[in-house]
Amino acid sequence: MELTFGRIGSDPFISHFYDSETNEVESEFDGGLKIFGGWSRGQNPQRSLALFARGQYGYSKFEESFFEELSYDDFQSLVLRNSGQDWTRSSIKDITLTSLMRGSGLDFQEHNAVSTYINGEYWGLYNLREKTNEHMLASKHNIDADEITILPRRVIIPIIITSWIIQLNRPKY
Repeated sequence: MELTFGRIGSDPFISHFYDSETNEVESEFDGGLKIFGGWSRGQNPQRSLALFARGQYGYSKFEESFFEELSYDDFQSLVLRNSGQDWTRSSIKDITLTSLMRGSGLDFQEHNAVSTYINGEYWGLYNLREKTNEHMLASKHNIDADEITILPRRVIIPIIITSWIIQLNRPKY
């Protein structure tokens, strides 16, 4: 299967999620698919993939309880993550470290391990995760996604301090 590198658009897909015990189709969605990630986009044969629910594909959100630990079950996007730079080793470091955040009060991506097939071809074990974006934060905090601004990487925010004088003194020995 030829996939775009996620810079221009996304490839349409139909996903089938199967119940692991009965092997019956639990849910089915149409959506958009892109290669996802940073370093692993070009280095790993097992690439991470982003799944998008868009009206042009039939669904504006995925309505399914993919993650037992979450109180919400609608997602505009999801990620099939290859475990990042740990993909050739244990493939559990990524989700294990993320799991340590559970109960901390901080936001993190929930996850589940999934066997992934594309066009009937086995692509490997992936971690199905929430995609970090304004929709994830809105769902976690029960607020409108349009009220959230996520700053891109390497943004410089000018800060003007008008009434502070900071003096640093080195201790004398």
